[in-house]
Amino acid sequence: MNTGNWVLDNLLQALETWRKYLSEIWALLTTSPQSFRGGTIWNIILDIHGGLKAVAYALLVLFFIIGVVRTTTDYRDIKRPEQALKLFIRFAVAKGVITYSMDLLLAVFRSYRASLPGSQEAREARSRAGSNFPISLSRKCWRAASLRASRSGSSP
Repeated sequence: MNTGNWVLDNLLQALETWRKYLSEIWALLTTSPQSFRGGTIWNIILDIHGGLKAVAYALLVLFFIIGVVRTTTDYRDIKRPEQALKLFIRFAVAKGVITYSMDLLLAVFRSYRASLPGSQEAREARSRAGSNFPISLSRKCWRAASLRASRSGSSP
């Protein structure tokens, strides 16, 4: 890469370094957490998640009981169906969030990775939808608009 001009040489070297690090960053962004570094970090994350889940269930029960005591000043208040239903729904939603927390986070991660143009998820989504799905959809819309316009006597 020696051109004889030190400014041009420095610029070319900087661009080559930029390309190298950009490709490494792109590889990190498109790598799934299960396959990153052989999956050892992912297994540690799953172990930590299991421990945090146990703590979350204990706190859920504790805060549910605190909520019941706080909202009911009398035993007759809990007998009302709307109050009991409200407490049950709040408990069920919190339990669902705790139970499926890892699935929810992975769904968010998958949707983010599918939005990246070069990722495996994006390629799979394009193959499921057809490789020229937006093009064929726009052609169909244009045909329908031109057909409607020809029926009404105007141009689309």
